[in-house]
Amino acid sequence: MINPSVSRDKLVAPRLSTLETLQLRKGEILVKTRPHTVCGGALDAKMYFPKGRSQVWESLTDYPCWSRYFPDVTQSRVIEDKRDAKLGRRLYQAAEKSFLFINAQVNVYLRVFELEQQHIRFQFEKGSFSDFTAD
Repeated sequence: MINPSVSRDKLVAPRLSTLETLQLRKGEILVKTRPHTVCGGALDAKMYFPKGRSQVWESLTDYPCWSRYFPDVTQSRVIEDKRDAKLGRRLYQAAEKSFLFINAQVNVYLRVFELEQQHIRFQFEKGSFSDFTAD
């Protein structure tokens, strides 16, 4: 997780290998899983968008529209929009997933730190999970 006192300049976008770059440009989505806790896991996904950074960035950071991009997300809204390097933005998101006879509903409050057109980091504040992080 990111320390809220770390400035926006300290966020560093992950570097790609030459092979990863070639795979992404061919349209592959690169997914890596790894253990995170005793009973949890982590996932990294990378994809290439054949559009300009500013076009893609505008869509990625339009958090209220995420319910259109991700069908399980039922709500996504900005609850505090400081856009400050130390405070970031705050989001509330809710999702629902049904499988057979099980219906799971989750919600999270997240602090979001953005490195313009390069990197987004989500820091868990509270919600249905005991731990959550996303980059």
